[in-house]
Amino acid sequence: MYNDLTSAEGKYLLYLIDNISDLENNFNEILKDRDFKLKLVLYDEYESIKSDFNNNLNEIKRSVDRLNLKSLDTKELEKIASDINILINYFEKITDSKYVVE
Repeated sequence: MYNDLTSAEGKYLLYLIDNISDLENNFNEILKDRDFKLKLVLYDEYESIKSDFNNNLNEIKRSVDRLNLKSLDTKELEKIASDINILINYFEKITDSKYVVE
C-alpha cells in the first residue's frame, strides 16, 4: 500500500483527502459562528444548508472509499477534485467568504 500512496496518483489522493478534511472542519467551524447561524435560522435555511453540505460531502467521501488503491484512476481522482471544487464554491456562496485552506 505504501508504494500505491507514494505514486503521483497516491499523493494526489492524499491531497484530496486533506482538502476534504479541511473543508469539513471549516464548515463545522463556521456553523459554530453565532451570527452566521442566526442568519440561517432567520431565513429558515439552517437545516437545508447543513443537510445539503453534509450530503454532498458524504458523497465525495463515498467516492474516495470506492477507489481501488492498487490501481488509482486519474479520471476518478479528477472527478473527485471537481466535486470538491463544486462544494467549495457552494461553501463560498453560502458563507459569503473566500474559502482558504490553511
